[in-house]
Parts: sequence; structure tokens; C-alpha cells
Amino acid sequence: MSEKATSFAIKESMGSFREKFDAFVASTEAAMRARSRQHAATIANNENVLAELTDRENRLQDEALSAARAAKMAELEAAASSAKRQQLDSEARSLPKSVESAETSRIDAERRLEQRQAQVGNIHKANVQHLRALSQMILLYKLRLGLDFEVVEEEGGSGSDLRLTFSGLGPRADRTASFTILVADGKYDVKSCHPVVPGVADLLSELNATDDLSWFVQVMRKRFQESFEADRSGQRR
Repeated sequence: MSEKATSFAIKESMGSFREKFDAFVASTEAAMRARSRQHAATIANNENVLAELTDRENRLQDEALSAARAAKMAELEAAASSAKRQQLDSEARSLPKSVESAETSRIDAERRLEQRQAQVGNIHKANVQHLRALSQMILLYKLRLGLDFEVVEEEGGSGSDLRLTFSGLGPRADRTASFTILVADGKYDVKSCHPVVPGVADLLSELNATDDLSWFVQVMRKRFQESFEADRSGQRR
């Protein structure tokens, strides 16, 4: 074969190879593009799946956390309920003791009230007896000593004094003698005296020292009587 023919054959072979090579490259590129698109679709799908899995995992975590909280709350409520039940049981067990203690307190209060009422009754009886004795003494004074008592209110209502009036001390039945006595700071004092009796200050000192009012009244009556007798003797002269 001549060189020209050989060159022509080589060119034809190269042209055929070129066509086949270009076709191979084109098919390869198309396959790679298709594979790339498929890979991209796979990646996108995987990303969607991953997002769904992530969302599901987050929901599961939230549900697990909520379940844990609910379980903890249930546990706390159960513990509180148990503690409350124990407290109620304890109160129920102590209730009979409380009722018994209250009943004992009531009985003690009633006993103290009865004792107090008895004391008040005894005091009342003693007061009644004292008043009876005092009434008898006043009646005796009136009959034997011609003595009468009168409470004299002070001006302005600041207090009261006791006026003692004697009658029947002289020949004239209408002639009387009186003095007004009061007690201030635990001491006796005479505010007025008609007629005037000498030595009243000394008598008051003795009265405040002995606290014997009956003696003082008898001595004052005697002094009044002596005063009337002295006046009578003076009139005779």
C-alpha cells in the first residue's frame, strides 16, 4: 500500500475513533449528569429525611421531657397525698385524746365555777349576817344612845361623809348634838361638831391608833352630855 493510501486509511481510522470517542464522552457526560442529578435528588431526599428524623427526635425528646415532668408531678402528688394521709391518720389517732382533754378541761372549769359560786355564796351569807348584826347594833344605838346615822354627800359629788346625831342627852327632848366624820387615806377626821367638844384632836389620835370607832362614838356622846350638863348648871347659877 502506498504512503498516500496509508495516510488516508489512518485519517479514516482516526475520524472513526474520534466519532466513537466523542460519542463515548457525550454518553459519559450524560451519564455523569444524570448520576449527578440523581445524587442531588438523593441528597435532597436524605436532607428531607434527616429533617423529618430531627423533627421526630425533637418531638420525642419533648414528649419524653413532658412524660418525665408528668411522672415527677405524679410522684410529688403521690408523696404529698401520702404525707397528707399520714397527717390525717395522726390527727385521727390524736382526736380521742383531744376530745378527752377538752372534756377534762370542761369538767375542771365546771368544778372551779362551782367552787367560785360556793365562795360567792359564803361571802353573801357572811355579808347578810354582817348587815344583820350591823342593823341590830344601829337599832341598839338608836334605842339606848339616841344615835342616828346620816350619809352627807359632798359638794360636786366627790365623796360622802357620815353624820352622827345624838338625841335625849338633856332635859329638852328637841336638843341634839352631832358631828360629821370622814375617812381619808386610812385616817379618821372630824369635819364639824355641834356643840364644840374640847379635846377632839386627842380623841382622833386615839381613834386612828386603835381603829375603835365604837369607843369614839361613846366618848363623843359622853362629852356632848357633859357639855349639856355644864350648860344647865351654868343656867341655874
